[in-house]
Amino acid sequence: MSFNIFGQTQKDSIKLGYISSNSGYVDGVTICEANKYAKNNPKTIFILSTRNFVKYLNINQVNNLTTEDLISAEKPCEGIVMENECGPTKVYFHGGGGIGAEANPIIGLDGALLAIDLISGGFGYQYPPIVEVKDSCGIGASSVATAVLGEVIEELEFYDEEYVEIYDFKLCPPEEVENQLRYDPEGKVIGEWDPKLYAPEIPLATIPTDSAVLGGVVTNVIISDPGNSYPQPTVLFEESSDRYPVCLILDDVIVEDSGINYNCGVDKLQIIPDNGVILDYTCDTFGRISKVKILDNGGCFPVYPQITMQTDTGINATFRPVFRVVRDPVDPALTRDRQKLIQVTDLVGLKLTGYVNGRPYYGAVFYENGVRFAGYYKTIGTPLLVYDTLQESIDAQITTPPSAIQRQGTDVRSNNPRLNIPGTPGEII
Repeated sequence: MSFNIFGQTQKDSIKLGYISSNSGYVDGVTICEANKYAKNNPKTIFILSTRNFVKYLNINQVNNLTTEDLISAEKPCEGIVMENECGPTKVYFHGGGGIGAEANPIIGLDGALLAIDLISGGFGYQYPPIVEVKDSCGIGASSVATAVLGEVIEELEFYDEEYVEIYDFKLCPPEEVENQLRYDPEGKVIGEWDPKLYAPEIPLATIPTDSAVLGGVVTNVIISDPGNSYPQPTVLFEESSDRYPVCLILDDVIVEDSGINYNCGVDKLQIIPDNGVILDYTCDTFGRISKVKILDNGGCFPVYPQITMQTDTGINATFRPVFRVVRDPVDPALTRDRQKLIQVTDLVGLKLTGYVNGRPYYGAVFYENGVRFAGYYKTIGTPLLVYDTLQESIDAQITTPPSAIQRQGTDVRSNNPRLNIPGTPGEII
């Protein structure tokens, strides 16, 4: 195969990747090589990655690819623009030997990076990828974020019973064998070439159809420095199709420097703003802060809080808040003050989990007697029904047949083609 840098892209130049249980993420695979691999490893999911998207494809979808699938949807470079509106802040994952990690940054009203809402942990990471947070104008700066990898995991696979893989080797070059005969040490012909005489045929490995090794995945992103000056959406508190609300709850306080000589039990640990949070702490024998305890998590935080010790004797203790992201909260205790909810720009395609009270809902769900409700579990009060369609939520009447599988939690990856359940819709409409 030849390559012309000035010519049009050819189908045989399309490159894909896949996750190998032995080698992790393997990229740079041609369509021909993908068919050969899929023939020996049925039901492999291949990955098509560009600057703009990551798609997960079975071998039939791979064979249907065209060069049109590689065309970028981004606007072409417009040269130097003196006055241009800054785009939203984005999270980029670089390196790590894997692919597919996606997240939305949560920017406070003070321009600080408060948290990162991890939408997909990706696949096949061998080490933590570098996390970069930036806006298109380069205004925001100085944030430091670190990816945390989880263990190698297994995930259930569901395939349509009628799904049949069709391999296509038309793009494969003809295999050439230099010599079709076998010779003895004296150069005499002793028969036809048969590779099985030298390397016995190895039967194909049994590929389980209900699981697949995905490799390391990003499970969390830790913010060690919130940075400053990141741009916020122009309209902060109005709902939009490309934004969703989150509430940030103080989940932990890390003691970065324990300091020394604090008067434990007398000195006060304060957080500004407190938003109803109540903190306590413990010390060692030298007046060093050893641990911070959260007695009351309080309400939502729209800005980065300052945590300090009020003291006449102690010095140098520093603390870092850690937030838990509550996506699209429905708890009245969290939603009564809408000004403290942050509207997050959805840049990676967060999964819509349903509709509530005539509006889209992106939060967690749980099931009771086959009926879906908002939240992680049942709490005191009237549970909030989650409907499959907007019209159902307006009419307060369920008309959509129940799904074959009940997914609880935030369900952010239900649109992943790895989950293909016969007789159920792939999208919520």
